[in-house]
Amino acid sequence: MQLNKQILLTIVLLPFLTLSAFAQINSSPAVVNSKGVKTSDAEYITSGDQARKQIMSLYNLFRDYSVTVDVSNTDKTSDTEPSYVAKETSPTYFKIFLSKLDAALRRRVEALAAASDNVAEKEKMNKAILLLKNSECFAEKEKGVFMVTKDQEGNEIIAFPLDSLRKKSRYGIVDNYTEGYARIQKDQVFGFLNLCGEEAITCQYEKAEPFNHGMALVRRIDWFFVDTKGNESAALDNVIDARSLGNGVSLLKFNNNALAIVNNDYATNKAPLSSFYESIEPFFKRNDVLKVRNGKKYGVIGLNGKIKIDPNYDDIAQTNAAGIYRINLGGRIGLVDSNWKIQYPPSFTSISDFNEFGIAEAKNENGTVLIQKNGLTKSKTYDNIGAFSDFGVAVIRDLNKNYGLIDTTFKVIVEPKYFSIGSFNEMGLASACLQANKCGFIRYDGSEQIKANYESVGNFNSFGLAIAKVNVTDYKGKKNEKLTAQIVIDAQGNTIIPVTDEAIEKKFNYELSDTVHSNDYLIVYAFAENSRNDPRFHLIKKVNNQLVTSTPYQTISAIDNVGNMRVKKDNLWGVIDSTGKILSKCQFNQIQRVSENYYAVENATNKWGFINQKGKQQIPFEYDEVRTFRNGYVVVSKGKGKWGLINRFNAKVIPCLFKSITDKGTKYEVTDNDGLIYIVNEEGDCETNCPKFEQIRRDANKAATAPPPAPVKKQ
Repeated sequence: MQLNKQILLTIVLLPFLTLSAFAQINSSPAVVNSKGVKTSDAEYITSGDQARKQIMSLYNLFRDYSVTVDVSNTDKTSDTEPSYVAKETSPTYFKIFLSKLDAALRRRVEALAAASDNVAEKEKMNKAILLLKNSECFAEKEKGVFMVTKDQEGNEIIAFPLDSLRKKSRYGIVDNYTEGYARIQKDQVFGFLNLCGEEAITCQYEKAEPFNHGMALVRRIDWFFVDTKGNESAALDNVIDARSLGNGVSLLKFNNNALAIVNNDYATNKAPLSSFYESIEPFFKRNDVLKVRNGKKYGVIGLNGKIKIDPNYDDIAQTNAAGIYRINLGGRIGLVDSNWKIQYPPSFTSISDFNEFGIAEAKNENGTVLIQKNGLTKSKTYDNIGAFSDFGVAVIRDLNKNYGLIDTTFKVIVEPKYFSIGSFNEMGLASACLQANKCGFIRYDGSEQIKANYESVGNFNSFGLAIAKVNVTDYKGKKNEKLTAQIVIDAQGNTIIPVTDEAIEKKFNYELSDTVHSNDYLIVYAFAENSRNDPRFHLIKKVNNQLVTSTPYQTISAIDNVGNMRVKKDNLWGVIDSTGKILSKCQFNQIQRVSENYYAVENATNKWGFINQKGKQQIPFEYDEVRTFRNGYVVVSKGKGKWGLINRFNAKVIPCLFKSITDKGTKYEVTDNDGLIYIVNEEGDCETNCPKFEQIRRDANKAATAPPPAPVKKQ
């Protein structure tokens, strides 16, 4: 490298920037080999030059901001310093680099201290200084084995690989690096390794805590502090146990079992930061405060020992909202904000968790209030407040027992004027009654969707149907006889199933369902009074909420591919089309599914015939049994041993005189009462034993055409 060449390192420390930013900006744990090429973390750094280059690369991540550090690789660092000639990673230049960077960091800390009370940022800058300082061991390190890794706080560092010690039997504990030093237990005593893997503080202590702002608590008979050079403080009188809490604060337990927090100067000034307590513990996930207890009362102190909340409470607990805490005194609950200011003294019997809208519900004998997470503002007091719907509104009940609506900003959307308000459904509608028998529906914005003209209303189902009850003042021409009946309405208030005489007489109660019939229809159940086990069914077209069945049926089932359905009422069957039009009234014992556009039906006299798909009779009711049409023919029977074959026009292709007829697919096997078998083709022509068969057919046709016998004259 040429002499007098200026190397300018520009750094700024953004608010809250720490060395953990190394991992964010340069997340790859790669190292540099002897040729200066990055390799995987499976390889190690084996020379001082490589280690120093990697460290400088990490620290250079602070560059390109606003605080400028001039690190000049010249023959003189100042007019009074000796000249030197060195490459960029030489020990001398490396020391100057660290020194300049250290000075910039300290100036930043001083600026923070003067300009604000931002303890968190200042703490992070101090930790960066400590880690930087503890990299100095690499200035004189020319050989060794090192690797890119992360310390306890997530900072990316160059350090001796600790895993190599954890496999050795002499080591009981090998902690990760904290502030550039790793606590180790070797041969049952504690000491510390530096980043270079050197035992910077010899293993000699019975107990030891990790480094904390450049000092570590250790015990050898007595407890005392030790610095990074191994210098020990005076013994800490009457201390029987100690624990590092971080942030330059430690917890000491004294021989009277009292606890107090101290800083690293305690060995000299003997002044605890806090009062003495029976219990001190970190407060949940916060690292800037501690929960303390004396007797059965709890409080909170800061890391400087100053009281945040006096220890006067039965409990202090985190809510489900960060930075908001419950305080409990005598079974009464209050709230404390993130600055430990008591926003609500303990006066509530309960305070719920904050919901998805950032709202908690607080109750006491006076009623219920809502409390916002942001700002901890509260609503007016109400007698009761329901849960917030997905639309961000909740039902309120005032002290006069009237109902209204409130939104998540505590704005009253509907003044409490209703006798009742139900829950909001997925359509944003809720039932609302102005009086006990004057009900309708409102929207979540408070507007009236369906006027309150009903005796009562139920909930909408997923298809937008609801049950309502209405007054009936005119029934069969009779006036002034006040009756009530149920109807079914849609979400616009249109009546889908109206009042009918049948519904009044049988006192139908409706029940909605999310069941779909034949993909196209919605089902509404109708139960006559005291008949829960015998439901009736209405069909409503799903596409437009049009009522298909004006009367409810016991059974409804598809019967063909044109949309006709067989329906059952009063235990008799009929046929309707897809609009509900009656094609054949309910008068049959049975109706079979369609075959070749005909329905086989059984009438009240137990005789079978056929009707077409428009409900018109095509074949008279004269058969005891019928089968399914095939190619225009169907096997029928007029009694035992009286089987025959007819066509669509009731022509007796095979007279009903045979013991059995079996359909063989393309032919019919016909057996007479003597056991003789005939084969008849699909056209009705005989192919086997035809003379006798044709004689039977001729005789049957002749008998069918003979005139009826003359009537007998009376004498």
